[in-house]
Amino acid sequence: MKKLLLTLDDEMAKELAKYPNQSEVLREAFRIYKLDISTDTVAGMRKSYDLLKKYMETKFEYYDHVFSQLEKLIAMLETRM
Repeated sequence: MKKLLLTLDDEMAKELAKYPNQSEVLREAFRIYKLDISTDTVAGMRKSYDLLKKYMETKFEYYDHVFSQLEKLIAMLETRM
Protein backbone atom coordinates (compact mmCIF):
# COMPACT_ATOMS: atom_id res chain seq x y z
CA MET A 1 0.00 0.00 0.00
CA LYS A 2 1.21 3.50 -0.78
CA LYS A 3 0.62 6.57 1.38
CA LEU A 4 -0.35 9.80 -0.29
CA LEU A 5 -0.64 13.34 1.03
CA LEU A 6 -3.89 14.87 -0.19
CA THR A 7 -5.05 18.48 0.07
CA LEU A 8 -8.78 19.20 0.12
CA ASP A 9 -10.70 22.44 0.10
CA ASP A 10 -12.78 23.32 3.17
CA GLU A 11 -16.08 22.08 1.72
CA MET A 12 -14.66 18.67 0.80
CA ALA A 13 -12.88 18.38 4.15
CA LYS A 14 -16.13 19.06 6.02
CA GLU A 15 -17.93 16.41 3.98
CA LEU A 16 -15.16 13.87 4.54
CA ALA A 17 -15.11 14.62 8.27
CA LYS A 18 -18.62 13.14 8.55
CA TYR A 19 -17.23 9.64 8.01
CA PRO A 20 -15.35 7.72 10.70
CA ASN A 21 -13.12 5.86 8.20
CA GLN A 22 -12.06 8.65 5.88
CA SER A 23 -9.39 6.61 4.12
CA GLU A 24 -11.93 3.98 3.10
CA VAL A 25 -14.26 6.69 1.76
CA LEU A 26 -11.47 8.06 -0.43
CA ARG A 27 -10.51 4.56 -1.63
CA GLU A 28 -14.13 3.87 -2.56
CA ALA A 29 -14.32 7.20 -4.43
CA PHE A 30 -11.25 6.21 -6.48
CA ARG A 31 -12.76 2.79 -7.19
CA ILE A 32 -15.87 4.48 -8.56
CA TYR A 33 -13.74 6.89 -10.57
CA LYS A 34 -11.91 3.92 -12.13
CA LEU A 35 -15.28 2.60 -13.34
CA ASP A 36 -15.33 5.59 -15.73
CA ILE A 37 -17.80 7.73 -13.83
CA SER A 38 -16.32 10.84 -15.38
CA THR A 39 -17.73 14.30 -15.78
CA ASP A 40 -18.80 13.36 -19.30
CA THR A 41 -20.79 10.44 -17.91
CA VAL A 42 -22.39 12.62 -15.24
CA ALA A 43 -23.33 15.24 -17.82
CA GLY A 44 -24.87 12.54 -19.99
CA MET A 45 -26.79 11.19 -17.03
CA ARG A 46 -28.08 14.68 -16.20
CA LYS A 47 -29.24 15.16 -19.79
CA SER A 48 -30.98 11.78 -19.78
CA TYR A 49 -32.73 12.52 -16.50
CA ASP A 50 -33.81 15.95 -17.75
CA LEU A 51 -35.32 14.36 -20.85
CA LEU A 52 -37.01 11.70 -18.74
CA LYS A 53 -38.38 14.35 -16.39
CA LYS A 54 -39.84 16.36 -19.28
CA TYR A 55 -41.37 13.21 -20.75
CA MET A 56 -42.95 12.26 -17.44
CA GLU A 57 -44.27 15.81 -16.91
CA THR A 58 -46.01 15.73 -20.31
CA LYS A 59 -47.51 12.33 -19.47
CA PHE A 60 -48.80 13.61 -16.12
CA GLU A 61 -50.28 16.67 -17.81
CA TYR A 62 -52.07 14.37 -20.25
CA TYR A 63 -53.34 12.15 -17.42
CA ASP A 64 -54.58 15.21 -15.50
CA HIS A 65 -56.49 16.34 -18.58
CA VAL A 66 -58.02 12.89 -19.15
CA PHE A 67 -59.00 12.53 -15.48
CA SER A 68 -60.66 15.95 -15.48
CA GLN A 69 -62.68 14.93 -18.54
CA LEU A 70 -63.59 11.67 -16.83
CA GLU A 71 -64.77 13.55 -13.72
CA LYS A 72 -66.98 15.74 -15.91
CA LEU A 73 -68.44 12.66 -17.60
CA ILE A 74 -69.14 11.00 -14.24
CA ALA A 75 -70.79 14.15 -12.93
CA MET A 76 -72.97 14.35 -16.06
CA LEU A 77 -73.99 10.70 -15.73
CA GLU A 78 -74.82 11.15 -12.04
CA THR A 79 -77.14 14.06 -12.81
CA ARG A 80 -79.03 11.98 -15.38
CA MET A 81 -79.62 9.05 -13.04
